[in-house]
Amino acid sequence: MVIEDSPAPADSSVFIRGQAEVRGNIVPRRFLEILAGPKRPAFTGGSGRLELARAIASKSNPLTARVLVNRVWMHLFGAGIVPTPDDLGVQSEKPSHPEMLDWLASAFMEGGWSQKKLIRFIVLSNVYQQNSDENPQYTALDADNRLLSRANIRRLDFEAIRDSLLVFSGQLDGTLGGKPINLTEEPYSFRRTVYGYVDRGNLPELMQQFDFSDPDMPNSKRATSIVPQQALFLMNSPMAVDVARRTVARNEFTAISDDTGRIAALYSIVFQRAPRSEETKLGLAYVDDLKRTIANAPAVVRAPEPRGRGGNNNPVDGRAPVRNRGEKVDRRPLTEWEQYAQALLFANEVVYVN
Repeated sequence: MVIEDSPAPADSSVFIRGQAEVRGNIVPRRFLEILAGPKRPAFTGGSGRLELARAIASKSNPLTARVLVNRVWMHLFGAGIVPTPDDLGVQSEKPSHPEMLDWLASAFMEGGWSQKKLIRFIVLSNVYQQNSDENPQYTALDADNRLLSRANIRRLDFEAIRDSLLVFSGQLDGTLGGKPINLTEEPYSFRRTVYGYVDRGNLPELMQQFDFSDPDMPNSKRATSIVPQQALFLMNSPMAVDVARRTVARNEFTAISDDTGRIAALYSIVFQRAPRSEETKLGLAYVDDLKRTIANAPAVVRAPEPRGRGGNNNPVDGRAPVRNRGEKVDRRPLTEWEQYAQALLFANEVVYVN
């Protein structure tokens, strides 16, 4: 939308209790008195929107920098320096590291308000690179780990989980920009989840199961839940089945002929590490058992191709639904290695940052 200023912008009245028909005194266009004091100058450049933006993102208003730094810290560590990201006022909890919050806010402003510089500085710090092993002595003094003697174990959000699955399959499309995609229906798109179409009036059930924020409400911090539907998605979803099939089809796996090496390749793809000896033994036993089960199983009739289901991502204004281009998921039964790859997707290590 393009909003044009009128030739002669005028000050407006206060709406009593937010009701446009009940008007109070005329209020000059200027910044908030609680932040800038009673002698703040009036805005004179057009509507005042640009002057308001400059006043918000100003070194003389360090609250903005503190709020943003606190939210970046929250996303990286799982909890903010101030635990209430929506309230940094007198009624909020005190920051765990007040001097560090002030210093980071100052460095953020001096660095040209660059979030990329801020994130780079934090993730290269020693505190971010700690492991999550508990120290009984520190736990006794700080049970909630607010002083960050170790790393907090964090659960990935919906977007990161879906993008991780696409990375495992080797199909993640990193193209920037473009039209929205359908996140929940076949044919599945390989684009990053940030480009997913969101219908505010009809949020897909899958996104709700993975704690996607209510798009009708402002949300600074998502709730985190663990429900059976999340595991059932990885067990039964055609998308998860397709990820398992494509993961096993990657060159890193197909180029290896021995079973031990194949297990190591899947661990490298999914967990970014080598398997421990006991994990290799469990994997070999699991695959051998699957081979016998599949060899003795009766022939399976190929399932019919699914029909597209409308509604989950259909705009409410009558336009055509968002549909992705591509082919629907292959319905053939999974091989023993494809089933093993899918089993690895159930591990907590996939959805938790440890």
